[in-house]
Amino acid sequence: MIDALKGKTILIGKEPGQGRLLIAIKGAPKVTTLGQIGSVPNSVSRCKPAEGVAHCQIEIDQTGNMTLTNMKAQNVTYVNGFEIMSKRIDSTSTIMLGKDRFGVNVMEILNAAQQILIAIGGSRSGNNGPGSVGGAGGAGIQPGGPYSIKHLKDVWDDYSASLKKIKIRQKHIGLLSSIPIAFTMLGTIIIGVAPEIRPFAIVFTGIALIVMLIGLYLRFTDKSIEETEKLNEKFQDRYVCPNPKCHHFLGNQPYKILRQNKICSYCKCQLTEE
Repeated sequence: MIDALKGKTILIGKEPGQGRLLIAIKGAPKVTTLGQIGSVPNSVSRCKPAEGVAHCQIEIDQTGNMTLTNMKAQNVTYVNGFEIMSKRIDSTSTIMLGKDRFGVNVMEILNAAQQILIAIGGSRSGNNGPGSVGGAGGAGIQPGGPYSIKHLKDVWDDYSASLKKIKIRQKHIGLLSSIPIAFTMLGTIIIGVAPEIRPFAIVFTGIALIVMLIGLYLRFTDKSIEETEKLNEKFQDRYVCPNPKCHHFLGNQPYKILRQNKICSYCKCQLTEE
């Protein structure tokens, strides 16, 4: 798949008007879409291939390396849980768009882009309108269903809660680093304004030193990056399409969005909470 896309730039964003995920190849006359109408939140920027506008783009060089770039400063794009402006990715990377963290799957994007190339080459018949290629689904997979996604709510809730704990811990460590500055400033003020109570200044300086050492230790021993990577790997293994012939990772779209869509964007099977 990747060989055909070498040297190409894939544009990704919200479809104007219909609200699906729109995929385009820069300079190509056709586009394709993923998901259902209205499935992409407003926090994802629109994709207008003719104007070279998109939420983000994936550039694939001649060696097959892929680089994801956020197209505008006001956009928000995440890779493996961290906000980025430009970052090297691979087929296993977890990408989320917008403040709503709408999840997209790298393999689905590549598959959709390949379908565009096939359509341009005349190997695919039929389309969904001017310049449009049929929605990209899992080739050879029978949709079937409906399949229950009720168990995925617990998977999403566990993932969100664990990710939140990691972020709170990082925030607390960051706040701890500001305490020594406050105590040091207070000690300096005491020395300058009331030198007769200089011993208090020494105490405050000592406290600042101790807190600083604690903060340095916590930063040095913090395993947030490793924990986040393991958490994402576990989530990607569990948050998958319930269709036994698909089992494709459903992306980082919140469970409430998955429930609203009621369809797997990869194999197109029907999903239900029953």
